[in-house]
Amino acid sequence: MTFRAALAALLAFILLVPVSTAQINTRSIGVSEADLKAVFVLRLLDFIQREEPLETTRICLLGRNETTAAIERLVVSKRSRDLSIGKLEADDPYDSCHLLFDGGGAVSQFGEEESYRHVLTVSDSDGFAYQGGMVELVRENNRVKLTINAGAVGAADIQLSSRLLMLANVIGADERVKNGD
Repeated sequence: MTFRAALAALLAFILLVPVSTAQINTRSIGVSEADLKAVFVLRLLDFIQREEPLETTRICLLGRNETTAAIERLVVSKRSRDLSIGKLEADDPYDSCHLLFDGGGAVSQFGEEESYRHVLTVSDSDGFAYQGGMVELVRENNRVKLTINAGAVGAADIQLSSRLLMLANVIGADERVKNGD
């Protein structure tokens, strides 16, 4: 089976299975962890509540790791008109992004500035949610789980579906780690 066919089968499987399977064992379905995380990232878009739907959702990739490469492959393979992807450097503005995946651990640059508002930040870097990022993909016992920083999501004026919040480990703003402590 080619990579594209395997990825398409995985995507179809995950899109048909309710999000209640947010804890999927990567070994049991025979796909790479990065590919599974890429599917999680795209599925997150379904759980952002917006007043008006977007014509095109822009996913931005910051840094480079296995997961950013998998996200890029998945978006390109979908050939969807309502999804676009862009690569950013550390000092590029990200106000045109709807979802920013940080593959390089640059969470320290995210702040309270206005351009940060309405941009969902996601990463698989350890401690991302505790350092002020919004959604962290966490590997635990060969499973991918979500940690959501409710304070960061609220500060960015983003509404996430209650269904997603019920499945995730939700932390508050008071649990944010300061100065790497």
